[in-house]
Amino acid sequence: HENADGKYEAQVFYVDAQGQNKFVKKAFIDYTAPKPSADLTITKSESDGTFTITAKNLQGFDGYKEVKIPFWSHANGMKDIIWYTPTRQADGSYTVTAKASDHENADGKYEAQVFYVDANGQNKFVKKAFIDYKNQSRPTASLLIQNNNKDTGTFDVIIKDVYSPKGVRTVQVPTWSDKDGQDDIRWYEATRQANG
Repeated sequence: HENADGKYEAQVFYVDAQGQNKFVKKAFIDYTAPKPSADLTITKSESDGTFTITAKNLQGFDGYKEVKIPFWSHANGMKDIIWYTPTRQADGSYTVTAKASDHENADGKYEAQVFYVDANGQNKFVKKAFIDYKNQSRPTASLLIQNNNKDTGTFDVIIKDVYSPKGVRTVQVPTWSDKDGQDDIRWYEATRQANG
């Protein structure tokens, strides 16, 4: 009955010897269809740059065609949204693995939602979940300029906490003056110190 909320009515008839329906009695009941619900979780592997999104304990999905999970990074304002079709597991849950690289490797908050597609092909929202992510595959370092000597025209460029997932062979420091753009750019190779 299209899962309609509200009052339902039943009646009982008997069919007499001439084949006529004869009314006997009626009864009523109020009904509220269960609202769709699910548990939605996101786990991450920052070292692999992946997210595992799981929807389980699905309730009220009567007559659904499929489950969809849109996923995106807040940093990109939904322009990287992908509508995943998760795989149904033996326990009735649905799981999909997303890659940060498919979402521009953005740092920050990511959002997943779970929808079901009803018999008419309409997407019906059920729940949302969030997770924070820091891209571990991006090279990082801190940069500091000190010992600025105006008399000699020299300064020291200190690079610390250098990290690259593929290792570091050399560190190069391009340097130029603001005047006339980068016409005086010079690439210096930094010298590794005892403290790293």
